[in-house]
Amino acid sequence: MDQKILLPLSVENILQLLKREFRLPLVRKGRDYFAPCPFHQEKSPSFTFEPEKKIFKCFGCGFGAGNFFKL
Repeated sequence: MDQKILLPLSVENILQLLKREFRLPLVRKGRDYFAPCPFHQEKSPSFTFEPEKKIFKCFGCGFGAGNFFKL
């Protein structure tokens, strides 16, 4: 992945990164975005991105790196 793609790391850029690099079909529900987790197979979306906090987590497998700005 080209580092230029990641900078600046705004909410819009994070959404583009998740859609393009992970090919996540993000669906907005309320303030958050949901999609099937790219790290395990599942039938219902459990991968969540919270734009206000800039954090993500999969509630199915437990994977989450927390704040994108701390990666």
